[in-house]
Amino acid sequence: MNLVLAGFWMLLALVAFFPSQFDPEERFLRLGQNSVLLGGVALLMGVYNLVRWWTGRSWAAQQRALREEMQRRHQGEERRPREDRPPDPNFDFHQRPPG
Repeated sequence: MNLVLAGFWMLLALVAFFPSQFDPEERFLRLGQNSVLLGGVALLMGVYNLVRWWTGRSWAAQQRALREEMQRRHQGEERRPREDRPPDPNFDFHQRPPG
């Protein structure tokens, strides 16, 4: 959606900066002194939407990479053999202490 909005704002900025290219007789596009202001605001909005689109896309890629890394780590833990050591008697809480 942000990419579509960026395109719309950039097109509006072009029309505002160069109105005579789009309407040579200036029947519909009579912007007057406001064309530079309107073009500047439209250009800023277009750049803003491009930045939002890019950050959303990079955030999604980062989240995907994190998910894949977590899956790899989880699979690596399942494959790692456990050491066959006898349990430590200091941490055996099945028997009650004497007395």
